[in-house]
Amino acid sequence: MSRLMSDSPPKLQDQVNLRNWRTAPFNQWAFSNVRNLLPTAVILSNNNKKSFEQSFENLSSIKVTTSEKNVQSLEEFLNSSYTDCMIVVKNGKLVWSWYNSYSSQKTPHIIFSISKSLTSLLALSLAEENIIELDIPILRYVPEVEGGAYEDATVRNLLDMNVSSTFEENYLANSGIFHEYRNATGWNEVLTENRQGLWDFLPSIPKGESEHGELIHYCSPHTDMLGWVIEKVAGAKYGDLLAKRILQPCGLSSDAYVTLDFFGASRAAGGINICALDLAKIGEMIRCGGQSNGNVVLQEGTVADICNYDNGVSWKNRFHWADKLFPEGRYRSNWYQTQSPDKEVFGSGIHGQWLWINPAKQITIVRMGSHPLPLTISDKDHVVDTFRQITHCIS
Repeated sequence: MSRLMSDSPPKLQDQVNLRNWRTAPFNQWAFSNVRNLLPTAVILSNNNKKSFEQSFENLSSIKVTTSEKNVQSLEEFLNSSYTDCMIVVKNGKLVWSWYNSYSSQKTPHIIFSISKSLTSLLALSLAEENIIELDIPILRYVPEVEGGAYEDATVRNLLDMNVSSTFEENYLANSGIFHEYRNATGWNEVLTENRQGLWDFLPSIPKGESEHGELIHYCSPHTDMLGWVIEKVAGAKYGDLLAKRILQPCGLSSDAYVTLDFFGASRAAGGINICALDLAKIGEMIRCGGQSNGNVVLQEGTVADICNYDNGVSWKNRFHWADKLFPEGRYRSNWYQTQSPDKEVFGSGIHGQWLWINPAKQITIVRMGSHPLPLTISDKDHVVDTFRQITHCIS
């Protein structure tokens, strides 16, 4: 069924639906209008009108070499690389911003797997107060997982993506376990009689041959499982908890929201929609060791663990894109470490979403996009190069 959106381009609006919202050209409109396509739960702001101070920098000298060996200005690159918006914050001040016609300062944009990074912050906040114990088997918190991959895995295994399972992350799959997972999230069009929710699907994932903790095996359902644990333990809705414990203390100025499955379970692994300025505030909180505007959002040791902990565990079969771009990189609590001298950390999502933090240079960069393909190494390579050029330019 097509949906009519009064604020969308006239020819595109009648065509965007659950069958095509993640494909080009429909995704460029859809990624800034997800709540018009899917059921969502609001993540309330605290009406904090305080925004970043502004001290704009000239980035006209930055040049980006594309895969076709073309040299582009920064603005040309943003236009050609399906970027919807990008902002740069230096030492707490907004120094540069760019938005296309589908985005604005107050437009919530889906951030896909950066949602995992935010969900982990929420879990770690609960762990700081011993509401969640990270080394406790998930079965203790969610008895429904008995018999599947999560039965003898721990919350820490969820955070570090080292649960052993047979699940395979294949964004282009039209059948098999990943397609079944996408159906369960509510992101695909599914006949009513065939609908299955996340909480039905997650316990069905089989365990793999390795032991938990041996290999990093990137699987989005692990963070949806973490969202289920959070709700069970805290006795409250995911979105309300994320607002109260993380986003509001960081100064969430515009309402965010999270997508829900057919039965109301939050898509903790990929469903958060938030404006770029508010996402940058999360990055600044991490950069500042857990503090935001005088609020202690997370303990300094919690943030240091995200940024510095080296578990020495490699990616499964060395196939993951992060291993190609950052061979010495690490993954901790759903955040990436580049292991560069500047100790960069970041969250990343498909179709071009980035939250990039350089603590050494006091810089946070948010880039949101609508790339036609879920995952392309060349796009990520060019974006990282652009981030580092920007950092060098304004440091």
